[in-house]
Amino acid sequence: MVKKIPEKSKFEFLDVRLGIRLKYLVPILNFGEFATWLVGAGFKIQQTANVLDNFQGQKGSVDIYLDGNKGVFGVHAASIETAITTTREMIAIISKNYTSIESRIYFYEFDVTANYYYGADVYAKFATLFQDSKDIELINEVLGGGYSQGDIHFMPTGKNIDSSSWYELRIDPKFNSLGDMLIIKMICRDEDLTKAASMARAAQEKAEKIIQRVLTKR
Repeated sequence: MVKKIPEKSKFEFLDVRLGIRLKYLVPILNFGEFATWLVGAGFKIQQTANVLDNFQGQKGSVDIYLDGNKGVFGVHAASIETAITTTREMIAIISKNYTSIESRIYFYEFDVTANYYYGADVYAKFATLFQDSKDIELINEVLGGGYSQGDIHFMPTGKNIDSSSWYELRIDPKFNSLGDMLIIKMICRDEDLTKAASMARAAQEKAEKIIQRVLTKR
């Protein structure tokens, strides 16, 4: 019996960034020393030209960044799990060479970017989105008619983006496609890595549910 070829997923991760922001008024970590420790652990590191305490690097297929001016560091990876593994390795390197900084972390932030193959005209679907909204009616009155929602973009109600807890989802038509692709961007931030990771792991499920329930039903 010939085995059925598995159907290709419509959802494709393009990049997963996991960043850490430290909380301090006076710097608690020398990022130049941090870069040196990473080199000793097998990372390839280079300083950003003419920018003090700003470094970029790689280890295998993972890219990393250090920005001492902003008190942030993190990784770019192909998957959520790889991002977590490398970030924990970086934290362990700091603990080995200096001190534990986990109590000094303000938040962990996942920034997930993905493609979604919709397989139909996404612009035609967006043209029908929220057309029963009074706000869309007002916008068309101001602009002279003929306008519709161009994306799906949600964030927490009444919460400031500087908060240590944040969730943001954006779904747009992908411009450099045949009009049948969507680009998905999701930010998941929390003071607890486990909670942030849980939100990030649900990125595909939540995005697909919104696409199916909001766009496809029309």
